[in-house]
Formats: sequence, structure tokens, C-alpha cells
Amino acid sequence: NVLLCPIRPGGSLAGSGGTGLGLNIVRSLLQMHSDSCLDLHSDGIGHGTTFRMQLKLAEASGPPAAAQSPELTEVRSGAPMPSMQLTSAVPCASGGGAQEFRVLHVEDDRILRKTFEHRLFKKLGVPWDVADNGEEAVQLVVAAPERYTLVVMDNQMPILTGEGATLRLRELGFRGRVVGITGDPSGSPERDAFERVVDACLDKDEKGLCALRDIIVDMAGLGHAANRG
Repeated sequence: NVLLCPIRPGGSLAGSGGTGLGLNIVRSLLQMHSDSCLDLHSDGIGHGTTFRMQLKLAEASGPPAAAQSPELTEVRSGAPMPSMQLTSAVPCASGGGAQEFRVLHVEDDRILRKTFEHRLFKKLGVPWDVADNGEEAVQLVVAAPERYTLVVMDNQMPILTGEGATLRLRELGFRGRVVGITGDPSGSPERDAFERVVDACLDKDEKGLCALRDIIVDMAGLGHAANRG
């Protein structure tokens, strides 16, 4: 259980080599698949650790379905902005009402991008774009300053961190909301600096994901989605 907890109470790391975030992500993904599980076993220091994933799979009842083209288009720096029809447009609940509610998700981990896609954006029916580092995020906002109502920002990323990207966005006059979601331990210098520049800062765990869902529901006026759970 200690290995599967990303951050111990008080902000200390769960292990000497990292935060344990990777194991927690794997466990969360398995739980999404019919409550599958991850088992860990070790005979002690120096004996290594065995990881066993138990997948609960439904028995196939017919031929495999034809592969579907992905709905998510990743936008890379230096490329022209494509025309994207990801989900149905959701009018912004705040402001004049004419602006489409759209999220920019900035995250360098591909697995986490897919997790947010399935757990939040698709489930809530909100349109979103992705960038895998802070520099790409800044370029996307510069290319279309009014495109994004909400930026969901990771912190520890290559090229430009979430803190650096948020500062750049504010300097450029971005008026949308920036919500940080990070694995940085509470009380760490990186976390403290990040919290000072974003509108809200959440942990990369189930509680943080639920809090981000509530923020999106509130900003986009999705009361019906909240009632569905």
C-alpha cells in the first residue's frame, strides 16, 4: 500500500527514488478496466519486487469490431492549427455566451493524456486540444488567443515547465483560467512556485481528478453531467 501511494501525509516522498506516481497511475488505469487490480510482493530488501496485473476481461461474443479512427488530434509546435471536431460544442457559461468552451490539456505523459480524455473530456462532452509541453501550449494560445476557456496544466515537463508556461501566458494577456494538476509533493519548492502562478493547483490522484471534473462542470454549465455522475 505504501508503494501504491504517490505522496505520504505531510508531503514526503513515498520512496527514495521518486513519488510513486507511476505505480499509482497503473493501478488507476487497471481499476478503470472492470476494477482490475495490481498486486505487489517482495521478500524484503535485496530480493526485488514482483508486480502482477490481474485483468478482468469480458468474453468476446462475436467478431472484433472494426477499428475506429481516433477522435483526439494532437497539435504539435510549428504545425498549422487544424480544423478539429472533437466533440459537440459547449457554450461558455460565463461571459457573453458566444465563446465555445474549450480546454487545452498540457501534459507530457501519453498515458495520462488518454486517462483525462476518457475520464473527463469525452465523458463530459467538452471539446479539448492537447500539448505535450509548456512551449507548445504557449504557441497554441498565441495562435488563437480566444480559443481556450480553461488550460489544464502539468508542471514538470520538458522544454518549458507548467510554471514557466503559465507566466508566459499571463505576460501575453491570456484571460482564461489555468488549473495546475501535478505530482509535485505538497510543500516542495516546485509545488509552491507553481501554486503562486495558477488559479488552482490539484494533485494527480483520484481526488484531484474529481475536483477538476467539478471545475469543468461549473465553468461549462454542465449541471446535467453532474447529475449523471
